Order: sequence, then structure tokens, then C-alpha cells
Amino acid sequence: TKDTWPKMRTAIHQRIDWVVSAGFDFISTESGLSEFTNPGDQLMLDLLNEFAVYTNTTWGKEASVKVHCSIGQFCKNFADPRPQFQSMDNKPPLNFNFLPTLAHSPLGI
Repeated sequence: TKDTWPKMRTAIHQRIDWVVSAGFDFISTESGLSEFTNPGDQLMLDLLNEFAVYTNTTWGKEASVKVHCSIGQFCKNFADPRPQFQSMDNKPPLNFNFLPTLAHSPLGI
């Protein structure tokens, strides 16, 4: 993306503030830029964490993410953490759709 992290962070906060002002009990978002595109695994994880932590700590609201079940998207920076792969030297990459499982605990999936 072309925006800097401070701009993205501010945009997330402003949008959350706007949505919460409507009186919702919780806020949900989606993972990725669309069902078949993403901004990169580390940036997406950072965005999800910022969304969840800000929503939870600033507003005391539940934050959740909806994930897709598309195929063929894998993380470049994160390996699959499932137990069956733990003994492998070269763990397979994490499916991008499962990236939210690595997010901070305030994020519901």
C-alpha cells in the first residue's frame, strides 16, 4: 500500500470511532483487500492487531474478523503452526486465511 503506518493507524481509529458512535455492540472486519488479494501477511496482521486492540481498549467493544476459505494464498513470513508440522525442518507456509489465528487475543475470529 502507499500509505504510511501512521496514516493507516489513524484511518483505522477514525473509522472505528465513527462506527462505535452509531451504537453497535461489536465491530467486525474482513481479512485481506478482497477475497483473493491481500496487502502482505505482516501488514495484514499489524492491521488486524491495531483494529482489535484499539476497539477493545478504547471502546471496550468486541472486535472480530471474518476470514475467507479461498485457496492458493500463503504467508511469506509465517509457517503453519499446526502440531503435525512442528517436527519438520521446513514447515509449510501458513494459509493466509488462517493468519488471524496469530493476532492478539482481543481479536475474535
